[in-house]
Amino acid sequence: MEESIDPTGRIAPESEKLLFQKTGTTMSLQNKSEMFGNRLSKVYRHLQKQAKRQGISCYRIYDHDIPEYPFSIDLYEGRLYVAEYGRRLGLGRETHGEWLNAALKVMESILKVPQDMIFVRQRRRKPGRLGQYQKINEEGEFFMVEEDGLRFKVNL
Repeated sequence: MEESIDPTGRIAPESEKLLFQKTGTTMSLQNKSEMFGNRLSKVYRHLQKQAKRQGISCYRIYDHDIPEYPFSIDLYEGRLYVAEYGRRLGLGRETHGEWLNAALKVMESILKVPQDMIFVRQRRRKPGRLGQYQKINEEGEFFMVEEDGLRFKVNL
């Protein structure tokens, strides 16, 4: 088994083996989370000001900006909708769970949205598009949002 060495020279534990395998560089989960956090913070600060000026309360904050974090993150009046797009990141099931939890903690911290207001969906291509758009659950948690004098019913 190969050891991963992060940019500081520290040997990274197995759970921190990284997503940069294709480029040949290795970086720890903590360093990647920091990189993701910096990007998210920068984009959010800019978009938040712009949305406030225009009276917009629902908008996309992040859209696959960093390949190692294949998310689309939308803000709906204090709620986050996070769509994780299935990509081969070279992570096992357990490591993927750790990576996802670390990413969600970054989102919660930077965007100041409580964990129970973050809705995560996993998007994956299905062979032949069978079942791609089928309804999975009849239940819904609807809430109203207002944009430009219009009201919309949203179900995350």
